[in-house]
Amino acid sequence: MDIEAFWDLIERSGAEHSTRQARLEWLENELSRRPLEEIVDYQLLYEAAHMRGDSWDMLGAYWLVFSSSIDGFHDGLSWLISLGREPYERVVDQPDLLTTLPQVVAAYATLGSWTDEERPEFERLSYVAWRACKKMGVRDAFADALDDRRPPVSDWLGQKWDCEDWAEAERRLPRTVAFLRAE
Repeated sequence: MDIEAFWDLIERSGAEHSTRQARLEWLENELSRRPLEEIVDYQLLYEAAHMRGDSWDMLGAYWLVFSSSIDGFHDGLSWLISLGREPYERVVDQPDLLTTLPQVVAAYATLGSWTDEERPEFERLSYVAWRACKKMGVRDAFADALDDRRPPVSDWLGQKWDCEDWAEAERRLPRTVAFLRAE
């Protein structure tokens, strides 16, 4: 599986299904029909996309908008991945564009009163390949293949900074801060 096929699966799951549970089931079924090697590819591509979002500025933007924990931020990256390639790559390349996504604006407008479907987090997306392998009875082989092929985990991208420092936030994320002040 290449990067195009990975994003095609993510985007098709969203286009064809309106609930997160239906998307997860569809992805699990799609992956469970594929060879183990492709499921490993999918997981490694998912992890690479996720790690691409592990930047201090992305954490800052997400934290400022949603007041999230580190775990919530990582689940938020999964949600952003679920939105598709173009919005995800645009935002991780320029975290200050987070509040230009209509889904982010909608989630911010209902801050604190989210249903599970509306919450800007999607942790279970990160487990779909594991669930497909469990269904196929090849979880151990999947884990071994991941261990053999998984690159070393990298540090967070960019320079560390304190997300609660509004002067620094305004310097790094001026659009995000302006959005929050306007609300």
